[in-house]
Amino acid sequence: MKKLPFVLLIVSALTACVPEQQPNQQTFNVIPLEEIDALIMNNLTKANVIVEAGNDQLEIIDLEQARSEVSLAIYLNQLGQEGWQLTDINHGLLYIFSKKSEDDNLQPIQYKVIPPTEVDQQIMAELTKAGAVMLLPEGKYQVNDSKADPSAAFKAILENLQQDNWQLVASGANGIHIFSKPGVGRTTFKTLSQEEVDKIRKEKERAAKALAKQQKELEKEKNDNYQKQEQTKEAEQSEKTKKITNQARKKTDKIRNKL
Repeated sequence: MKKLPFVLLIVSALTACVPEQQPNQQTFNVIPLEEIDALIMNNLTKANVIVEAGNDQLEIIDLEQARSEVSLAIYLNQLGQEGWQLTDINHGLLYIFSKKSEDDNLQPIQYKVIPPTEVDQQIMAELTKAGAVMLLPEGKYQVNDSKADPSAAFKAILENLQQDNWQLVASGANGIHIFSKPGVGRTTFKTLSQEEVDKIRKEKERAAKALAKQQKELEKEKNDNYQKQEQTKEAEQSEKTKKITNQARKKTDKIRNKL
């Protein structure tokens, strides 16, 4: 029997030791929520969406971009461009992603993040549409218990999203719901120039001063109304006292006249 060269023997041995690659084998990526928050905060500060305000304080300049449904979706879309599919959020602390190991033609994935406040608004809208909830003129809601079914309303929301190919992939501990579908989503923040930051800050200062002035005027009006009410009460009480005094004098005069 002819012997194999030493190098071929080594290669054959290594090949025998390496397990055969499975066609659908996946690679996983586990990212702690703490790390995600730090990366998002870093991107927000780089884009001047959030800036330092002195005394170790931070100021939100662009509230729209700083919202979790926007900032988290941008971060997830960055991973989605590389084909990472969010599969689970473990105890709300670990984001678990997966993708096929041997696939050079991975389709990008885009994400949508819906916060609990928006879910509640949509559920309320569905319940109102179904006649289960009616908005009263004074701003209160009247609920028809026989028609109120939040689970059916949430199902309708999921079905509406599914019509646009959005699939629910995970829900976070803070009540957020994350959806995904094939495609490229927004992956960057709009960077604000220093001039834009200064302009927004001035507008916020003007708005804060205007609000403070309005609150002061409302407080003054409230105090003026209170004083007027007190003065009216005092005047009414004084008039009542005078009336009682006059009646008492008249009675006393009658008694004296009889005597």
